[in-house]
Amino acid sequence: MIGVSWTSQRGQHCPDNRDMGGYFAGEQFTFALIVDISQRGPRGADFAYEWTRHVLEGIRHHSSLSPEEVIAAMKQACQALRRDYPAESGSYAAVLGVAAGLGLLRRTSSQ
Repeated sequence: MIGVSWTSQRGQHCPDNRDMGGYFAGEQFTFALIVDISQRGPRGADFAYEWTRHVLEGIRHHSSLSPEEVIAAMKQACQALRRDYPAESGSYAAVLGVAAGLGLLRRTSSQ
């Protein structure tokens, strides 16, 4: 079982807390997402919740997951919610961890 802990705090000039976090732990991968929605739109807290939920729903049916599939799930979530949240925007941090194993990274030079 995974334990996840995160502390969020309402911004000094923001009337509500527009942060949201979520994660999915499967057999082959774990995915975590933290979202911080700007003050620009009136429904930021709702958008943070719905976008996080849509992204997690979009990835949870995969047996394995690539960064490209994460990006696709994020784009699909934006498209699905844009009509209901036209003014909301924000930033996020996402972490994708794969099942234990060994991998090599190839260094490339930019000459």
